[in-house]
Amino acid sequence: METALELEMPDHVPIMSGMDAIISKVAGRTVREYYSDSEIYTNTTISVWKRLRFDEVFAWWPHVLPEAMGAKLTYPENDYPAIKSPLIKTEEDVDNLTLPDPSSDGRLPLVLEAMKILDRKVGNQVCLCGATYGLYTEMGNLMGFERLLIETLKKSDILRKLAKILLEAKIRFGEAMVDAGCRLIWMSEPMASPPILPVHTYEETVLPAWMQLTKALKKTGAYTLWHPCARTNGEYAIFEQLLHGNADAISFSETTDMKTVKETFTHKKCVAGNLDPVMTSHASTRTIKREVKKIINDAAGGGGFIFTPGCSIPLDTPLRNIEAMIKSARQLGKYP
Repeated sequence: METALELEMPDHVPIMSGMDAIISKVAGRTVREYYSDSEIYTNTTISVWKRLRFDEVFAWWPHVLPEAMGAKLTYPENDYPAIKSPLIKTEEDVDNLTLPDPSSDGRLPLVLEAMKILDRKVGNQVCLCGATYGLYTEMGNLMGFERLLIETLKKSDILRKLAKILLEAKIRFGEAMVDAGCRLIWMSEPMASPPILPVHTYEETVLPAWMQLTKALKKTGAYTLWHPCARTNGEYAIFEQLLHGNADAISFSETTDMKTVKETFTHKKCVAGNLDPVMTSHASTRTIKREVKKIINDAAGGGGFIFTPGCSIPLDTPLRNIEAMIKSARQLGKYP
């Protein structure tokens, strides 16, 4: 993983599995159990990693930062946690926010403990990853996405205030993750993708904050990866912004052609992508192998490439399909 992130050629194409909560199902646990305890989380994750042998393991709880800042979550038995209602309704709500302490608030300590356990048990064999939403998407998590878009159009002070607090909260938590063993921080910004925001708004509102957060996290010595998550028509509209951003790697959605990506980003950014996760959930193993082969042929040449799905693997994906994806990438991703 680190060789690819350094734009060099590793022994084989590194594989990021795209497995989030589905790891719990593969291991016979419920999603609620998976996100309830550090030991359960790490034992489950390691058992699936040993079985499938991908090249990263994550320590990440969905919406863990909003929860630590006061948001109330629901924890369904077999689905992802969800925020019950927006925490931020007025500017006064922003003024009343306090910075969470990663060592004590909400489930942040669980994530850090999971990272420490993973580092101790498998950190010398696999890339340990943390994750966070970009600032814009996290603001939507806290105030609701319709309200976020309205406030963006109004260029309101509430967004500037909230962004300042969130930036500091994310830097603190990111630093704590790196101290716990994290080597790569994945940052996803789906609410700022081209199908939602015009490019000029992205440049004015989203990109400066994203680059500021990335700069701070890179100072810790960790690698950083941006995932714009533009699944409707790909990331083409913001290629230039991604190319000149300060992330070490860019992960592309399945609607972006990896051959075009490689031609644009080669020797400049590590690129990751981009098997269609929805297709993977129901396709034949033969189809999965064919699609994996195309992606590797298009993007692996010369190194600086990580194979991964274009987004998270759906919870209803059969294990045989995940096995086919990883086995195919391992077999086809060998360098001469």
